[in-house]
Amino acid sequence: MTFDLITGHLEIRTMSASEVDRADEITHLINRAYALAQTEIFVAPAQRIAKLDAVNLIANNEIVVVEHEGAAIGVVRVCPLDETSWFFGLLAVAPEWASRGVGRALLDAIERQATRAGVATMELDLLVPEPGTSHQARLQHWYESRGYIATSSRLFADVEPEVAHDLRFSTQLVRYVKSLAGRSSKRV
Repeated sequence: MTFDLITGHLEIRTMSASEVDRADEITHLINRAYALAQTEIFVAPAQRIAKLDAVNLIANNEIVVVEHEGAAIGVVRVCPLDETSWFFGLLAVAPEWASRGVGRALLDAIERQATRAGVATMELDLLVPEPGTSHQARLQHWYESRGYIATSSRLFADVEPEVAHDLRFSTQLVRYVKSLAGRSSKRV
């Protein structure tokens, strides 16, 4: 799938298992994109993803990439939860490409792919600190403006206790869900 932005021609595609040698590139992109959020939420910010995790996600065909001139400038992890629901996470855009439509194009692409596959809902988890941080508040607003609805939450400390001691604030892990019903399942 290709699309054009003001900045030039970009391609969106699922990475193949044969591309695990690009795990360093994908790891670096995700960790750079998440650096601000990690700093706002954690006292001792850690890397968002390790190279071995990126290798496994690429090998399992769970990484959708946006490329410009062969270089990854955005990625998202997509995987089925069951026959009717897909989950996505690690949505990341290289900082120099932020606010240029890359994230929107990625999300549109995976939602279209899910609709064509007959998937009824898309889901994601978002860290929501109390009090909110500017970055996370912007993300919440963005997902909600795209039709995602918070359906449940739990303390992040209950989900990731080994990392929670580094939190700056009490933080919830909020599940957002979007119904894809009513979207055309035919290619336009």
